[in-house]
Amino acid sequence: MEILANGIVIMWVIYIAVGLVVYHNIFNVIYFDFWSAIIKEVGGGIIFATIMTWISAFCWWLAAIILLLLGVWLSRKANSKGVLILFVVFAIVASLIGIGYKNHQTKKVNTESETVEVTG
Repeated sequence: MEILANGIVIMWVIYIAVGLVVYHNIFNVIYFDFWSAIIKEVGGGIIFATIMTWISAFCWWLAAIILLLLGVWLSRKANSKGVLILFVVFAIVASLIGIGYKNHQTKKVNTESETVEVTG
């Protein structure tokens, strides 16, 4: 379980970076108040990362589709196959972590339902 928890935290941090990259590719950012803008960007990245990590944990296939679509879009915009390869690899890793998390949750529920309390 510890490896799975570490994987989810690492995935969350990577999703923050992905969120910031996508944000800067969608919007032309001009900083008038640097610190305020940085706080808003990091906050937006954290919100994006939290949502995507939740999707990865409970609907891993949806997260894989979203990541692949983002990869195709960003690779066309950057005119680079490397971006697409990076997103494909991340979609595979996110899917594996999501499948592992879902299997762990299923085993946990099955173990709890098989446990019988004996009261005297």
